[in-house]
Amino acid sequence: MPNPYLDECHQALPRLLSLFDRDPTSSTYGLGDRYYWGWKLIDFGNGTYQGAANGLARLMVNDLLPVGISKTAVARRINACFDGAAKLMRKNGSMEEAFPHESSFCVTALVAYDLLTAIELTDHECGELEIVRPMIEFLMRADEHHAFISNHLATAAAALQKWAALSGSDTGARANMFLERILDQQSEEGWFNEYGGADPGYQTLCMYYLADVLRMTPDNERLAGALNRSSEFLAHFVHPDGSFAGVYGSRHTRFFCPAGMEYMAASTSSAAAICEAMRASISRGSTITLGVFDEPNLVPFFNAYAWAATLAESSTSDYALPCHRDASETYFAEAGLYTRTTAVGYTVVSTKKGGVFHYVARDGSDVEIDCGLLAMSGSGQYYTTQKVGGGEHVEVSEDSLSLSSAFYPLRSGPPSVFQFAVLRGLCLTLMRWGPSREWVKKTLVRMLITGARPTRSRNRRVITWPEGRPIVEDQEELDKAENLRLVNPKGEFSSIHMASKGYWQLQDDA
Repeated sequence: MPNPYLDECHQALPRLLSLFDRDPTSSTYGLGDRYYWGWKLIDFGNGTYQGAANGLARLMVNDLLPVGISKTAVARRINACFDGAAKLMRKNGSMEEAFPHESSFCVTALVAYDLLTAIELTDHECGELEIVRPMIEFLMRADEHHAFISNHLATAAAALQKWAALSGSDTGARANMFLERILDQQSEEGWFNEYGGADPGYQTLCMYYLADVLRMTPDNERLAGALNRSSEFLAHFVHPDGSFAGVYGSRHTRFFCPAGMEYMAASTSSAAAICEAMRASISRGSTITLGVFDEPNLVPFFNAYAWAATLAESSTSDYALPCHRDASETYFAEAGLYTRTTAVGYTVVSTKKGGVFHYVARDGSDVEIDCGLLAMSGSGQYYTTQKVGGGEHVEVSEDSLSLSSAFYPLRSGPPSVFQFAVLRGLCLTLMRWGPSREWVKKTLVRMLITGARPTRSRNRRVITWPEGRPIVEDQEELDKAENLRLVNPKGEFSSIHMASKGYWQLQDDA
């Protein structure tokens, strides 16, 4: 049967293998960050790349390697990933992603999980547990404080649970501590907390790691129930044209990570229906596919696609996705997400982001993405109603949806030379001390994602569906003292910094 996940893995494999230094005489042998070892333009290596051992091992042990690539050569590649991880690891057992001496909780958990998965899959024939041990010791004492990011905690829970299974060490209790924290924060509506809101794209990534925890602890009924509710929630964000998620999410992502959903598809009808739709979507490129990810995200998604390739089946589900049902509506009030199915199309509205919405006609021929109002000050600063938590006075009726929202400054653009120099100076000095490092991270999150302050200018948005597609009426009240004027955006825009948004899909240039 066609396997779109495996096809994507095979197409991405040459690019993945090209990332790694395979010169045995090089001091950076086994490292995957070409910007560090090849171009030599940064002074630290991103540890994320070392996790490619996971996906390579998955393809190798399941006889899924492309013709012409030998298992012996891939085994060497896997062991080289371990060698490179050992070279990048700091004395405290941590790995880095964004800056030197970062002590990244997320990336340390990610690399530990991926390397342990390679050991597990190859039955200890590739890799060494002792290389991973310092990372686990770091995770046993470290935590993440700058924001609540469920997919990061899920990665740590999976890594610690896997270490317990492979080494016999007592790390399962700490794994369960992170897991319970995620589940305690899960909304009754089914979504996991990502920077204070629901983001369907990152929720699929979170489910990837949580599904592996469930595989290792099949008697965990609370986790199984949480993943079932998550699948029911995510079913609302498959669009008729095959795209998934978008501007209405808390992190503005629109990717689909398949592994967790494919694992749940065997027992959950909503997950099976999602996978059935998204396999077809991946095949025709109408969603984010593996080939368009940039290198920092390529490795974890390659690994997820490799696992999904071993799980995918051609079975169908009787579950009707919300976008394919008859006229209906659902309002997830806590998430601030409203969905409406009509005879002509499907709409998802965020009541917490100023009424942004994504509409797709039932046949996929018509797409409208409204990112909210955009204004500009006399100095050229942009302001927008698109802000997580910005919606107020929400009213949902049979015929309409209305809400109020303020205008917020839009944060965009790279750091200046001065700002970058200050940050790098802090990385090499004060941020080597844990408390100051966490304070800087919290400050950056407030600056780039969560901390924009409202202006006095406001808008009242009313959305109706008189003929089945959304019609918008905005009643803006711009404060004269703030000197704002509305401008017409030339395309989809985002109010926050988020590196994982904006990946290309077919509809972008249709």
